[in-house]
Amino acid sequence: MHSLFFTSALLYLVSAANGLTCKIDENFCYEADVSTGCRNYLVHLKSVKFYFTCSNGRVFDETTAKCTDPSEFQCDITESTIQSSIDLNLPSTQFSSDSFDIIDPFLKPVAKTAFKMTTSAMARDNPFLRDYTLPIVYEMVDDDETANQMEDILWTAKSIYRPFAVLTTNPRYRSQIPQEQLDEDKFQFYLQTRENVGKIFEKHLPMILRKTGDHMPLILEAVECMEEYSGGMVHELKRDLVAFFANHAEFILASDESHASVENVARMKRDLEPVKMTLVKISLDYLSHSPNSWLNFLFSQTSVLYNLL
Repeated sequence: MHSLFFTSALLYLVSAANGLTCKIDENFCYEADVSTGCRNYLVHLKSVKFYFTCSNGRVFDETTAKCTDPSEFQCDITESTIQSSIDLNLPSTQFSSDSFDIIDPFLKPVAKTAFKMTTSAMARDNPFLRDYTLPIVYEMVDDDETANQMEDILWTAKSIYRPFAVLTTNPRYRSQIPQEQLDEDKFQFYLQTRENVGKIFEKHLPMILRKTGDHMPLILEAVECMEEYSGGMVHELKRDLVAFFANHAEFILASDESHASVENVARMKRDLEPVKMTLVKISLDYLSHSPNSWLNFLFSQTSVLYNLL
């Protein structure tokens, strides 16, 4: 698996750094830990600190921001910092969907096929993904307008979440992201995607509701795994889901929707609103915290989806 910083670095909790500080003007800087003879060093990324160790007895040279042979570098007791602006092997937080638009249109069907093949294999042993989530996603992807909207959402997610997701997906790294940073990122993701999410939801609402009604026991069981990240909101979601489908099952599961009155549809959408808001909050918590979330899967640099999208 590709390393995001140095191929030989091992990450430890920053509590081992013994109070070392780093003067940060921008978002990134290095700091050698002289107490270890510069074998260990800190990387400061925004408000997050990561602790690394050079391999094979090498030491960290702040002047070059690289691990080097100890015979070529004298570990100085004087603390210094380097504000790095070049040759950073860090994930960029700047992405643009415009770069995807110039790709030959014939590649997009290939990307869709790869997406379906990869996700189907991944979900083979997961009934929630295999029987409920993926059929919904596949039907959405087959609609060109929706596929473009989902593509925009993915680019936004990459821009906001990827710097953290790539750290949590690498088994050699362990990181602790400040809650304040996660809350800010969740809010920005919500603001930038709510219009597209709303359009997708509105267009595919009948299909989503029918499949949800058909798989309610499976859904109620699956959302329990998110309780670790969202606490009482999971119980609130389960309660509201059951109440909503109990009140509107006749319309949702009906094969003919022509008999539905405007008033019934309006009432159903009104009753669905609190369910949607709770679901959005839980989903954002899951995407931000869970190392097994699909967001992390999408951003794994070994993923077919990462390379295609």
